[in-house]
Amino acid sequence: MTATRLMRPADFRAMAWKNGGGVTREIASRPSGAADFDWRVSIASIERDGPFSGWHGVDRTFAVIDGIVVLSSPVGTRTLGPDDEPWTFDGGAAVDCRLPNGAARALNLMVRRGRAVGRVYRVHGAPREVGDAVAAVCYAVEGRSRCRYGAESSGAIDAGEALVVDAEGAPASFTVEPESRSARAIVATRSAS
Repeated sequence: MTATRLMRPADFRAMAWKNGGGVTREIASRPSGAADFDWRVSIASIERDGPFSGWHGVDRTFAVIDGIVVLSSPVGTRTLGPDDEPWTFDGGAAVDCRLPNGAARALNLMVRRGRAVGRVYRVHGAPREVGDAVAAVCYAVEGRSRCRYGAESSGAIDAGEALVVDAEGAPASFTVEPESRSARAIVATRSAS
């Protein structure tokens, strides 16, 4: 059986970054609220320049929601904005963040290596099937979208809301259907390792 939960911004759990440099708002994690999670999806509010927290043994995928972020790491420097593809990197790597235009927000997927595999997708204006997953979070960045998991369909989610889906180990395809050409969403999926 598939469990779904609509989350509004007030439902996201605010927590300090591991290094104390900012705040993230957790949408979902497994196990729920655990420091030793298999996966976690959150929205990070980045208010100032500084280093990312180190998460050894964790793969991170970072998708900017708003603002511009310049990330420097041992593999180079990259500038990311709301239209750029998500960036996946080793959570234990030293990554420094610079905000050339002020504050930014980003969806941050973290998966514990060896326990889960995660992917992040952007959806803009047209339906997109993002493949099979055992769990997913669909975050509406702008406008309204619907999410379909296997044969099941959710109600609409509006900007700032998230739909959390857990298929309890039975993978199924996940599709996001924006209701207008300007609607944008970000989807994080988890599959077994």
